[in-house]
Amino acid sequence: MTIEEFGDVMGVDLIIRRYANQKNRYMCQFEYAEVKKYKGEPGLRGLYGTGKCASEAVQDYVTIIKGKWLVINAMTDRRKEFGVPDSLTL
Repeated sequence: MTIEEFGDVMGVDLIIRRYANQKNRYMCQFEYAEVKKYKGEPGLRGLYGTGKCASEAVQDYVTIIKGKWLVINAMTDRRKEFGVPDSLTL
């Protein structure tokens, strides 16, 4: 499954941002997503991928979230949790 297909399953946007004045640094993450290692883990972390171009940032994010759990809208009544496939690709 690609990261785009996984975003469609979750119904969230994949955000890619270029930071000005930072030597072409890019950031990538799913909108409103936080990460935890396994289902039932109490702590959440706001993780994102980085790179010198958009595709590097997306690949870094894919590597970071593979096999983990994404929590969307964690502190709202619209909270959803999704297990990220180990086979996730760019």
